Amino acid sequence: MTENYIKTYGEWYTNMPEICPFDEQHFGSYWSRRSVHVRKLSMIISAARDNELVVHESDLKAAIQLIEDAEAKMPDVFAGVGSAQDSEIIYKIAEFIKRSGTTNFGAVMREFLLDTNQTQLRHTLLALRDANFCQFDGALNSITATTRIQFNADFKKGESCKC
Repeated sequence: MTENYIKTYGEWYTNMPEICPFDEQHFGSYWSRRSVHVRKLSMIISAARDNELVVHESDLKAAIQLIEDAEAKMPDVFAGVGSAQDSEIIYKIAEFIKRSGTTNFGAVMREFLLDTNQTQLRHTLLALRDANFCQFDGALNSITATTRIQFNADFKKGESCKC
């Protein structure tokens, strides 16, 4: 490792947040190994670049960029994964309502006809309403997404933890 690598790594490591800035429950273990991943990825990039067997600062910077690019998508990895038997379909229905803005029971039923039945859909909509993900009239003729439909922290580089 070059001196610039060591210096840059030390600066990066000391500025890294101690607490995972997204979904600590699912990614806390990853976060505790994050620095190891960066070092290993640096070595891989170096080995792919040449046979010099020296890891340069540019390898580290490339590794950090790759890690940060992957982390930007990490909050969505476990979306729809939960202990509830229907967690995946609940997530998909919430996302459908979010994309639609306003929809109705029939449209949601048509979209998820092969995934749920009327009773399960009504229960799902009630759960989403109770969690403030959507609102609707009593007849389910108008289902509207709230601004709260967000299953992840929308992690962005440099932001502090929203967990």
